[in-house]
Amino acid sequence: MTLPKLTVAFFTYTPSMSHPRHQYATRCLDELLTNLGYDGPCNLHIADDGSPPEHLEALRAVAHKRPWADQVTCTDSQRRGYGASYNAMTNAVHGFPDELVLSVEDDWALMRPFDVTALCSAFAADARINCIRLNYLGFAGELRGSVIRPVPGQGFLLLDPFSPEYHVWSAGPRIETVHFQRELGLFREHCIAGEMEIDVAGRSVSRHGICWPLDAGVNSSLDNPSTFAHIGTVSVKDDRPV
Repeated sequence: MTLPKLTVAFFTYTPSMSHPRHQYATRCLDELLTNLGYDGPCNLHIADDGSPPEHLEALRAVAHKRPWADQVTCTDSQRRGYGASYNAMTNAVHGFPDELVLSVEDDWALMRPFDVTALCSAFAADARINCIRLNYLGFAGELRGSVIRPVPGQGFLLLDPFSPEYHVWSAGPRIETVHFQRELGLFREHCIAGEMEIDVAGRSVSRHGICWPLDAGVNSSLDNPSTFAHIGTVSVKDDRPV
């Protein structure tokens, strides 16, 4: 099987070089590039939201330590929020023959070696799969689904789009097809990430084809050590986009 091209999209923002968000970002990008495995073609895109230039320079320095990340592309959404960063990223990478996008925010640390080759091959094996969640399976209401096994050794919970739980889609670490991103459309700009996520979760298309991996070591609970861990104890929530 010919593996699809994968773009790793790294979303970041820090108001200053002394802010903890800069430390989170450099650590998370380093661990991501060290621990992520993929047998197909892969490149890196850094989606920044108006950080000081030194922040981007530091991230580029981390990226260039990894041979597969030599070709780094960047966008700057200039303090218009996560939604604008996402829109700028898709506009940049969709112009290339990228087929899959792994989106990670700068305070999600990849805690162990993680090969996504089998996960990425599942998209071609089962056309129902649009997005594979790589974070915990959070829910407050009833969340239904069916178990599928599109490739050997990789089972998935294909979430029922009509589940009462609102957040079938999640803005945590995830792999999506470019087609799915185009179907989702533009994200809301000039709002904080939580508001943007609520808006996207309310779109019907965002609830279809969402999978959670059963055999990849991604824990269903945030309370246990998992593949990705959220380390962002200090946020910039009050530094709202203007």
